Amino acid sequence: IKIGKCTDDTEKTKAKIDELTVTIQTLSDELEKRKQRKGELSSVIEEVRGEKSRVTLEAKEIETRLNLITQSIENYEGYGEGVKKILEKRNSLPGVHDTVAAMLDVDPDVVGGVERVLGERLQYIVVDSRENAIEIRKRLTDELDFGFIILDELPKQSSPLDPVVSRMVSCPDFPNLVQYLFADVELVALLDNCSSDKHLAVTYTGDGISSPGLLYFGKPKASESGLIERRLIRAGLEKERDKILLSLERLEKRESSLLADSAEEEKGISELTSDIEQTVSEVARFEKQLTSLVFRSRELEEKRKSLLEQKAEAEASIEKLLSREGHLARELEELDAKFNELDAEFKDKSRLQRKMEEERRRAASILASGENE
Repeated sequence: IKIGKCTDDTEKTKAKIDELTVTIQTLSDELEKRKQRKGELSSVIEEVRGEKSRVTLEAKEIETRLNLITQSIENYEGYGEGVKKILEKRNSLPGVHDTVAAMLDVDPDVVGGVERVLGERLQYIVVDSRENAIEIRKRLTDELDFGFIILDELPKQSSPLDPVVSRMVSCPDFPNLVQYLFADVELVALLDNCSSDKHLAVTYTGDGISSPGLLYFGKPKASESGLIERRLIRAGLEKERDKILLSLERLEKRESSLLADSAEEEKGISELTSDIEQTVSEVARFEKQLTSLVFRSRELEEKRKSLLEQKAEAEASIEKLLSREGHLARELEELDAKFNELDAEFKDKSRLQRKMEEERRRAASILASGENE
């Protein structure tokens, strides 16, 4: 019974060890997957950080360029000294709006042509009235050059604008300013495409001019260019900066998300490692128990063999005793038979003795009778 119970316990322990071994393998597979996933996340995080560094550097470069061009605009670089004086004191001067270059909204594709058409008029100060212009001139006693465009003297109506000008040049606050400046101007891709009803035709890039009796090819002079373009450049840089900052924000969010995922994987790896260690410890405990059961089973088996040997010896002794008992029984039977014979002889002898005694008494009686006689 003990051996059977020990065997059952051994089989149950082996089954438990096999079950735990399967569990360890499953946990190990999951651990490897999580480690692989964490490695992939680490690679992606490094890529995101590299991209973030690149975008951050690009943002700094754009910010530097933006600061430079903003500074040039705020310092009125490219304008004449007279214009600069007016712009610096604009808040204390009557009726001043801004320069023509600052008030026009121009499509980037035709900036060259617009700057070529307007030339030095880009630096003219736009004021409300002639009185404003005269008052400003009185206040600025320096011998400086500057010009004015007077809004209340601009024609209210004029001939229709060139379709390209209407589409690509505007001044939302003062539409008649565009009418005044571009009434007789045609913007064309090529001078071959210009019509005959306009006094002046200019290519989009400003490298060609055509008017009655004139045809000119060449880049605008430095003094005639850049006042509008740099505003567009600043607007483009601001847009690009905002785009990059948005991209940087997305990268930071992605990095945070990836770090959170990585931390979750790390937590899972730690938990799985702990589970594996605990299961391995449990397997070791069951293996120790199995070793004890195997040792106990061997002890019981050896004890069983010893008992079987003792049983065999006892059975052999019993066999010998039974054989001896048979021999003694036969001897006893022989003794009984001999005893019966002796007993029979004894009984016969006793009868003979009684008979002889009777005969002696009889003889004595006869003798006694004879003597009497």
